[in-house]
Amino acid sequence: MQVKPIQSESLGTRSLATLVVTPDIKILLDPGTALGIRFGLLPHPIEYDLMRKTTEELCYELASKIDAIFISHYHKDHYISSFSNYTFHFHSLELTEALYTDKIIYAKHPRVDVNYSQKKRGVFFEKLVSNLAKQLIWCDGLQFVFNDTIIHFSPAVWHGTKDTPLGFVVQCCISYHNKRFVFGSDYQCLNQLAIAWTLTQRPDLLLVGGPPLYLKDWKITQETLDIAKKNLFQLVKQVPRVLVDHHLLRSLEWSDWLQEIVVAAERENHVCGCIASYRNIPPNLLEAQRETLYKQDPPDHNFLKWMKLPKKIQAENPPPI
Repeated sequence: MQVKPIQSESLGTRSLATLVVTPDIKILLDPGTALGIRFGLLPHPIEYDLMRKTTEELCYELASKIDAIFISHYHKDHYISSFSNYTFHFHSLELTEALYTDKIIYAKHPRVDVNYSQKKRGVFFEKLVSNLAKQLIWCDGLQFVFNDTIIHFSPAVWHGTKDTPLGFVVQCCISYHNKRFVFGSDYQCLNQLAIAWTLTQRPDLLLVGGPPLYLKDWKITQETLDIAKKNLFQLVKQVPRVLVDHHLLRSLEWSDWLQEIVVAAERENHVCGCIASYRNIPPNLLEAQRETLYKQDPPDHNFLKWMKLPKKIQAENPPPI
């Protein structure tokens, strides 16, 4: 079984898109990417360019090689929709058709265990892909077998702490013979039910979004961060390799925060790191370094002019990169 993370914060943009290949099935997990405002700044042209290239890779290059797609929840950095807001993501009807046509789609149920915004997006997604997909399956809590490959989906778990307004996500475990990979998506190491489900699967490799350290003292408390760290200690003691990425890597302090957990993993002869380390390349934290990007590589006149457009017009027109 091959597990290849395609994009994430440690590789340069908001995403957890991951390709998993076994002799029985090729499945793309959470094929989306997006950007957000940080430090009062729109994304830098380098960030927009990487997001564009990643979106095209997912929808054209990789889509032509896969059998199935999994969507853990309906946040725009985890799937592709037909409407673009060029300020934050490059989506279009053409891209959705390229990505979803003739694929088996396993997706979180849009009407059960869902908040309002995800329900609205999920119901629209159903209408969008029903006539494109080979099969659309609401996968919460289900299991599917493809010869020697087993794909097991968790029940819906909170996107972070219990009762979070962000709603729910679904995890995924893919096993082939004696290898087991759990794709934890966005539970942020903050939900004990999600931790329990993960450990029940007995994975060799776990990929999970860490807590949003960049929101400390604003939308997340030190107490909540301590809960995430405690849960990660539990995970690295029992899982041979844990990849922590996504929300955590939106902060330049991610490595210092994770260091105790890395050491704890090493005591068990286990490994803990980010996706970039898994791919043996240096972390490329573009979002966390946005202020530096603007100072060291100022955007040209055309981009600055686009930045000043009214929000609605800006959203309808791609940035000049």
